[in-house]
Amino acid sequence: MTMKKPTSIIGWVYVICFLLCFVGAQAIASDAVPGNKTAQSIKSKKMKLEELVQKLEDANPWSVEKVSEALGAELSLVNSHPSNTLYIANRLEYGEGLIVDKASLRLNVERNKMIGLVLNFAKDTTCFEHDHIKKIYPTMNYVRFIPYGMQSTYIYKIYEVKRSWGDLSFEFDYKQPNCLTVVILRQWDS
Repeated sequence: MTMKKPTSIIGWVYVICFLLCFVGAQAIASDAVPGNKTAQSIKSKKMKLEELVQKLEDANPWSVEKVSEALGAELSLVNSHPSNTLYIANRLEYGEGLIVDKASLRLNVERNKMIGLVLNFAKDTTCFEHDHIKKIYPTMNYVRFIPYGMQSTYIYKIYEVKRSWGDLSFEFDYKQPNCLTVVILRQWDS
């Protein structure tokens, strides 16, 4: 499966829905599998949010090994399809209140290329406010708001930073409009 950069708003909505809904649904479903090895509580070395994101960006070109090293945690294979695979790491604590509830990495099997990396922050993590993120990423632009899932009441306000490899997205939940909820690294096919 190859992903081309969308040229319309409907295309963007499709891409974000796919990444959020499909990756999220697969991750949730995987938690119910008996013997699943993704349940891990890891106390990683202290790191700030911007340091974590930079380490993940520096791991480009992305692989399971490089992303695991950047996260400081082993990613476990959860789901494998002929075209892509999903790896998960749960409950990553980086100190100073930075807690990633779930890190999801989806790779294109045929091209050995990342489709997306999603960091979902725990409810008990420090609130990383929009203004704080904007200071770190001054080129961050408001993109849209979008429902999360077909029947969900969660709505996210999404900001993106364009990178040479793709998009770095920051999502803020409308229930906590000033707190970062999700970070996505999404690579486009060239």
